[in-house]
Amino acid sequence: GETADNFKDLYDFVRETKFDRLGVFPYSQEEGTPAASMPNQVKPEIKQTRLKKIMELQQKIHFSKQRSYIGKILPVIIDTQDNTGTCTARTQYDAYEVDAVVTFLSEKKSKPGQIVPVKIIDAFEYDLRGVAHESSQ
Repeated sequence: GETADNFKDLYDFVRETKFDRLGVFPYSQEEGTPAASMPNQVKPEIKQTRLKKIMELQQKIHFSKQRSYIGKILPVIIDTQDNTGTCTARTQYDAYEVDAVVTFLSEKKSKPGQIVPVKIIDAFEYDLRGVAHESSQ
């Protein structure tokens, strides 16, 4: 029964709050729950449109926050390093296989779980690119 005004309030709240991380899932009817039999169910296409609008807004917010890391040195935890020396890592704010990653090239052999300093040089909608900081070489 979410109305257009309810959705606008939610959208404005997300825009003003500027969440670091946000996941959005459309309501789905679960058999036997009181909400499943309530009137004024939102049509699936409206749910998807609203989900898309919120996630597009959040992507812009997240990208802005990611850009603020450019030039900063962040400790990252190594997830993988391939045979070219490219490391995939994440900051303390990012969950494994869910959130953003930091990629960077390292001449030094790194092990999964190792924490190393990385200078951030570029930002994308979700991910960051960096270079190994001198003290980590």
